[in-house]
Amino acid sequence: MQDDFQHIATAIRPKLISLCRSFFDRQELAYDAEDAVQETLLRLWQIRDRLDNYQPPEALAIRIAKNVCIDLLKRAGTQHETLDGALCAFAGT
Repeated sequence: MQDDFQHIATAIRPKLISLCRSFFDRQELAYDAEDAVQETLLRLWQIRDRLDNYQPPEALAIRIAKNVCIDLLKRAGTQHETLDGALCAFAGT
């Protein structure tokens, strides 16, 4: 179980970092991208025993990452244009 999670986390991490950086493209928010990735991996870890129910689990990780980024942006009080632009960039993901 732990080895499976580690394999998934290692494989998806670069894509999560890229996705989260697109949400936090302004320099003052750049550190939030790493926080979002860490939060995403934590949430995946918390449901690691059920990851087999999600195929592929990477799709779940991306959905969680998007939601984490949106939550962080809302808490930061970011303008809606920035949020809308980030969402449009990854609408097909």
